[in-house]
Amino acid sequence: MLQLDQRIGGDPRYILTEEPVSLMAFPDEVCKCVVFVGYRKADGVPRLAGTAFCVGREIEGTGSSFQYLVTARHVIDYIRNLGLDQVWLRLNRRSGSAVWASVPINQWLTHPEGPSVDVAVLHTSLGPETDHLMIPFKMVVTEKLIEQEKIGIGDEVFMTGLFSRHYGQQNNIPVVRVGNIAAMPKEKIETSLGSMDAYLIESRSIGGLSGSPVFVNLGLVRHGQLSSTGLPIFYLMGIVHGHFDVTENKIGDLNPVADDGLSSTSVNMGIAIVVPINKMLEVLNQPSVKEKEDSAVEQLRRKNLPVPDVAEQQDELQAARKILPGHNL
Repeated sequence: MLQLDQRIGGDPRYILTEEPVSLMAFPDEVCKCVVFVGYRKADGVPRLAGTAFCVGREIEGTGSSFQYLVTARHVIDYIRNLGLDQVWLRLNRRSGSAVWASVPINQWLTHPEGPSVDVAVLHTSLGPETDHLMIPFKMVVTEKLIEQEKIGIGDEVFMTGLFSRHYGQQNNIPVVRVGNIAAMPKEKIETSLGSMDAYLIESRSIGGLSGSPVFVNLGLVRHGQLSSTGLPIFYLMGIVHGHFDVTENKIGDLNPVADDGLSSTSVNMGIAIVVPINKMLEVLNQPSVKEKEDSAVEQLRRKNLPVPDVAEQQDELQAARKILPGHNL
């Protein structure tokens, strides 16, 4: 039987099942869109640095889509600053254990405003042999959706990505962390990369989650109205940048405690910084990117133009020879 699944915002689809299944859990795309990002130094040992996720922009009228990997720019810059020219991706495979694949670091696209827009995008296709799914652009949070659904403080969000203490020996095992919107991006936030447009969310981010996708859950009941689908609906809201820290010897500034004079360490304040997903769209809407996409679309459409059947071509050739005998046709 075909079962309607409308959990992915803006993209209804059907699932083929033998009998009805519960759709209360996250859709597969939430975890299967995620890959792990790393690097290799001279010793050849792979090291993990963050998370990336796969999105797809549909090419109208072709049944195809442009596929991109998205991560935090500071993850790519960190690898570049190590003097390395390759970014390594740890991918799950359908046929077995995870595999590492490399891409040139100079192929990652960034925002023209610089590092304060913490987004990096790679135009790529992971291929059918990988066990990953892409998030469709229809699932992206827009200003119109924010206004229409009154998305704001208190709404539940979740992120999925790398937990470096348990990343999976055989395959990538992303973790899911849940929180809520603590502040909307109304004013820029001061970060080590400069003033940044960002959401604040009540959830602990950690190093490996940099670049992770953040989803907003519109829930079963929205502002007193029951969801028309009877299912929670998820949208792609942003990209994890990082979190606020406070050193132990300054916690007293917030809540007086004894200062024992020991060396200070950082304490996660439990507020994560999330880059709005529209910053990814701004990267992809740069003229140089659009020109390449338009050229690729034109080539794809030419490739898909109908051509005469071979038998029909032979018939036309024989007819031409009868009409114009003696010509080398």
